[in-house]
This record gives sequence, C-alpha cells and structure tokens, in this order.
Amino acid sequence: MGILQDRFLRHNAVFFIGSLIVAVLNYAFHPILSRMLSVAEFGDVQALISVTYIIGILSLAYRTVLVAHADENGSSGYGLFSHLAPGSLARFAQSFLVVSIVLGSVLLALSPMLAQNLQLGEGAAFYFMPLVLAQIIGVALHFYSAHLQGMKDFLGVSVVNAVMASVKLIAAVVLVAMGLSVLGVMLSFVIASVVALGYAGARYMRRTLGASDDASKVGTKEASQETTRHTATYYRHGWLVLVSLGFVTFFYTSDVIVMKYFFAPEDAGLYSGVATIARVIFFATASVAGVVLASVGTGITHEKNLTILRKGMMVVCSLCAIALGFFALMPKLLIALLIGTQYAQASYLLLPTGAYVALCAILNLLYTYFLALGDRRIVWPSLFGLFVLCLLVGIFHDTQIQIVWSYLASALMTVCATLFLTRK
Repeated sequence: MGILQDRFLRHNAVFFIGSLIVAVLNYAFHPILSRMLSVAEFGDVQALISVTYIIGILSLAYRTVLVAHADENGSSGYGLFSHLAPGSLARFAQSFLVVSIVLGSVLLALSPMLAQNLQLGEGAAFYFMPLVLAQIIGVALHFYSAHLQGMKDFLGVSVVNAVMASVKLIAAVVLVAMGLSVLGVMLSFVIASVVALGYAGARYMRRTLGASDDASKVGTKEASQETTRHTATYYRHGWLVLVSLGFVTFFYTSDVIVMKYFFAPEDAGLYSGVATIARVIFFATASVAGVVLASVGTGITHEKNLTILRKGMMVVCSLCAIALGFFALMPKLLIALLIGTQYAQASYLLLPTGAYVALCAILNLLYTYFLALGDRRIVWPSLFGLFVLCLLVGIFHDTQIQIVWSYLASALMTVCATLFLTRK
C-alpha cells in the first residue's frame, strides 16, 4: 500500500515534512547563537531553554489533553475569546490560564535562587520574566494549535510551528546583535509566541467559519452546564499526561541542568553544544508521536492500534539509526559545522548522548500511544525510570561521561519496561 493510500502514513508524511522544516529552523537557532555568544553564555541559554521545557511539562499535558478531546469539526474550540458560553475545552483552557499565572508567579519568586544554583550570569533573575510570559501566551497558542491537530489539519500545525521557529530565530539574532545577549534570546520566545498565536487563531477561525450551527450548540446555557464535569475529566487525563510525557520531557532536557549544577560554566557550555546536536533526533521524530496521538483510540481494536504503533516505531527507529550513524562516523565534523570548532573537544560525548536521546524519542512514541488509550499503567515505568535516573546520577557524577551513561542506562531500562506493557 502506497503512502497516498495509507491515511496514517499520508498524515505522517505531511506532519514529518513540516516538522523537518521546523527542526531545521530550530537548529539554525543554535549554531547561529553559538557563534554570537561565548561558550559560557551559550550554556546559560541552553540551561534556560531546558528550564523552559521542564516548566512547560504542564503545557505539554494541557496540549495533549486538548488534542485527544478536540472535535474533528473544531466546534469544541468555541468560547475561549468569544461571546459564546464556553464549551468544556474552552473552560478547561481558561482554568489552565489561571494555573499558569499562579505557577509563573511562584517561578519568578524563586528565580534568584535558581539563577544562583544554575551558575547563571549577573542579573540572571530577569531572564525568567520573558520565560514565564511566553508560557502564559502559550496557553492560547496551544489551544488553537491543538484544535487544528484534532481537526487533522497537520499542514496548519506545521505552519504554526514554522512561524514560531522562524520568528524566534530572527528576533534572537536581532536582539543579541543589539547587545541584549542572553536576555535577548529569552525575549525572542515571547515575540515568536505572539506572532504564532495570531496565525494559529486566524487559521482556526477560517477553518470553522461555516460551523455556526455547531457553535450555537456548544455555546448554549444547557451545554455549558456539562462543562464542570467534563473539565474535571480533562484534569484527570492531564495528570496522567503530566506523569508520563512530563517524565519524557524531563528525561531529555534535565541533562543540561545537571551539567550546569555539577560542572563549571565553560564545561557545561561545551556539553550544551553537544546535547543541542543530539536533540535533533528527538525533534525530528516528534511528528510521528503527534500522528499516533490523533490516530489511535479506545474505539479501535487492539490489533489495529498495535499496527499503527508498529508503523510509528519503524519510522522512528529508522530515523534514529541514520542519525546515530552520522554521530558515530563524523562527530567532530558535525560539531564544527553545526555549533563551532570550539565545541569539538567534547565530541566524544556526541554518540552516547545521541543514543540516550534516541531512546527518549522511542519512549515518547510509546508513551503517546498509551496516553491516547488512557492506559494508566505507564505511570509505573515513569516512576521506575525516574528512580533509576536519580540513583545513578546521584552515584556517578564525577565526570560528564558518567552522567551521560547514567541517562542512557536509565532510558534503556524505561523503554524495556514500557514495551512490556504493549502485551495484551
């Protein structure tokens, strides 16, 4: 069966090509900035980006719930910023906005302590302000982007991501060139989020322009009486996502923070450059998990769900193998081309770091599959993997390679534990 006849592969091809373009834009961001900033400043940027990913675990859970429950005709998106009585998903988004503001305020209060522990530069507490603002704007951005994905508008989702990546790159280059350094990079996330939100909201409105009948049904007072019960259901689903995909996010981003804590800024900056290249694997394969999330479900037979999972595993493993082959054959050349020759002395870390990120990519696909099915058993591999990771890093942290091997071993054991759950 060709790609054009297979709905899953056709959607995956569209989403993969779009994600590949976004990955190129996102990774152009790093080699350009690595040449505009010092190694220590670049390490600060990567640590802050890792913090962004970790606090964004809540946003990841929020977005995953939206994709899983969004109506294919987009009607569940009405009521967020309109005169209509909000539907259950819109009410969920509004409540999550309040949660984001509260948690953002807590983060700002803790920012001086975080800046000190991460060995960030002087005045680094101010770096967290645009970081929090971008997360709050992201509540609305994820709402519309997730509805586009739920409507199977994978082209629209790809364009939203491309707008975000391109504007972020341009804004960061301009602001750093103006002398704002690390703060300029953080501000670029806010600017990009605003522009991407504008596009995502406009595209959603265009796609649902003719759905006034559905809008009236969602917006009635009778329908709004159901929203409290549905919102509680979404939060229960969100906690499951938080524990599972949140663990994956922590897994592939916390390494930079750990390096910043245990090693000098210069050494941590060198590792950050290597980790940036290794993460190409995760982001280049993330589109597969997105298609799986929208393709499997409890209303489909176990055999068909497993067939979709196997197709996804085949795509992810193939891409991982290709990337690891390049990491093994030409690590110094890749580092020199993508980040800069000043990072080449850490080339011995590229292959093991890439292997651990590849396992995280596989884990991301598996967790997304179980989340789409609402299978709560994935909580146990998450807790197991987190325990093993903390134990190994707590014991083996004298050198950077020890920490990388600890992450690799933990990821491998977690993947094996999760694969066991695919048995009926």
